[in-house]
Amino acid sequence: MGDSGGSPNRIHAQTLLVCHGVTLRNVTITFSNDGILSIEPFQKSLDAPVHYFVCSGFVDIHNHGIGGCNNVQEYWLHDHTIQRLPQYGTTSVIASLTIPLEGHEVTRKVAAAVRHRINNPLPKHAAIRGIHAEGPIIHTRGGLPASAVEMSDEEFRQLLTDLSPVKIMTISPTLEYKSSLRRMEILLQNGIRVSLGHDSDASEESLLACLKLGLKYGQQMHATHIFNASA
Repeated sequence: MGDSGGSPNRIHAQTLLVCHGVTLRNVTITFSNDGILSIEPFQKSLDAPVHYFVCSGFVDIHNHGIGGCNNVQEYWLHDHTIQRLPQYGTTSVIASLTIPLEGHEVTRKVAAAVRHRINNPLPKHAAIRGIHAEGPIIHTRGGLPASAVEMSDEEFRQLLTDLSPVKIMTISPTLEYKSSLRRMEILLQNGIRVSLGHDSDASEESLLACLKLGLKYGQQMHATHIFNASA
C-alpha cells in the first residue's frame, strides 16, 4: 500500500476476482491506504507491476489470535495479530473468544479492547469486524475451558451485552435442544449468526430443530469445526 498522503499505487491484473463469481480481465487497479481508488481497462502507458491473479483480502471468521503474550485468553489485548495477518492475505478478522467459567473480568476486558480497535483501526493492519464467541453453551469441550452451560436467559442477554459487538456464537445443538432453543432464539432475534458445533452427540432431531429455527428468522447457520468435535 502507498503511504498516506503520497502518490497512489497501481498494479495491472490479468485476472481480478471481485466477489460472487464476478471476474474482470486485464485491468489497472489504482489504490492507496484508503482503499481502491479506481479499476480501469489495462493501460499500457502506466508503469506498474503485472499480476496474473488478484483478489480481495481474506476474511477470517474464527481466529483466537496468533500470539503477542503468553495467555491465549489475552491475545486480543494486543495488536500483534492484526499487525501480522495482512502478510498472509487476511485483511479482516472476527476476533474469537472463549467464555471460561472463571475469569469474567478478563473476558470483559478483552471485549472492550476489541471494541476500541474496531472504532480505532490502524493503517496497514487487518480490520477487526466483530467478535466470534466460541461458547459458553458448549457440550463437547475439546480444548475449550469449562463454561456456564446452564446460563439463564437473563445471564445470557447480559453476556451478549458484555461481548458487543458479537457477530457469531458457537452453540451446541444437544444443550440447546434440551432448553427449547431459548438462547439460540435470543441470538437470532439480535441478528447474531448461530454456528453449530462442539457437539459430538448431536442427533438429527436436534440439528434439524436448530436449522428450522434459523429458517424462521431467515438465517443460514454456520458450523464450527465441522467433523472435528462436531456432529
